[in-house]
Amino acid sequence: MKKHTWHEVLDQDQVMYYEATHHAGAWKLRTTLKEDEDWTYHDTISKENLLKLREILWNKYQRGRGSHAIIAKLDKQIAKLD
Repeated sequence: MKKHTWHEVLDQDQVMYYEATHHAGAWKLRTTLKEDEDWTYHDTISKENLLKLREILWNKYQRGRGSHAIIAKLDKQIAKLD
C-alpha cells in the first residue's frame, strides 16, 4: 500500500491534511483539520482532489520517486468523471 500526503491552507487558522492510499487498484482518501484528532474517510474522491493527487504523483515521478503507470491509471479514472 502506498500513501501520498499533502496539505492545504484553508485560511490563516485552518490547515486541511489529506492522505490518499492506493491498494488493490483502488484509491481511498481521508482528511482531517489540523486541530482535529479524527480522520474523515471519503467514499468517493472528488475530481478536484484527484487532480491534486495527480499533481503530487507527477512531482514524485519527476524526482524519480514514482511510477508513470500509476499516473496513467489515475488519468483514466479522472477521464471517466468528465
